Amino acid sequence: MTEKKKGFSTGFGKINKVKSKTVLQTPEKTKKSKPVSKEEAKPLPKKKQGRPSTKQPDKNYVRVTATIPEAVRDSMKVALYSTFKEVHKTQDDFVSAAIEFYIQNYDGEEVLEEKDNQG
Repeated sequence: MTEKKKGFSTGFGKINKVKSKTVLQTPEKTKKSKPVSKEEAKPLPKKKQGRPSTKQPDKNYVRVTATIPEAVRDSMKVALYSTFKEVHKTQDDFVSAAIEFYIQNYDGEEVLEEKDNQG
C-alpha cells in the first residue's frame, strides 16, 4: 500500500489541465486625445536636489576612493563630528586637509625608513 504524497510539487501537473469555463473579455477603451499645442508644453525648470555643494568653482575636483579599516573610519567620523566640527564642514574637506597636512609635514624618505624598521 503506497500512498501518494500530497505536496507542493504534485499540484503542478494540474495547473495546465484546469481550464476556465468562463471567458473574460475586456471592452476596448476609447481614448480621446487632447490636442497639445507647442506653446502649452513648456518644460518646467528642475530644482536642484540634495545638499548644497561646498566645492569652490575655481578648483577642479577628482573623486578618489580608498579602502580603510573600520576602526580608522570610526575614528575619522568621531573627529569630524567633535574635534573638527567647526573647521571642516564635510568629510571631503576633512580628508583633503588630512592628506595635505601629511604631504606638507612628512618627507617620503622618513616614511620609507619607518616602514623598513617595522618590517
